[in-house]
Amino acid sequence: RISEPHAKMRLDPVATADDVKQAIELFTASTLQAAKLGEITLEGGGVSEGLAELRQRIEGMVAIGQMRGKSEIISQAVAWGFSERDAENAIRSLVGAEQFEESRQGRRLKRVA
Repeated sequence: RISEPHAKMRLDPVATADDVKQAIELFTASTLQAAKLGEITLEGGGVSEGLAELRQRIEGMVAIGQMRGKSEIISQAVAWGFSERDAENAIRSLVGAEQFEESRQGRRLKRVA
């Protein structure tokens, strides 16, 4: 379905193999981005219990309307026994779910919900 509009953008009524390839790349990139933000769950790759627990802990340490440094949140997550990567994923997920907003080029986080 995506390959046909891609062909029409080139003013061509027929989709080519290149249009199909471009459509697959677009779909793959957008699906992976949505999964990284926690907006969707890929089959077999649901939000792990550890990530859900870390998200809850981060929410618990930052009151609604309060700002915290991203590095402070990551340090606390590491102190709890999580990896820095898990902390980054949890933060990205919370931002994607509009629970937090980033400011100062992502160095500060504000809880909004």
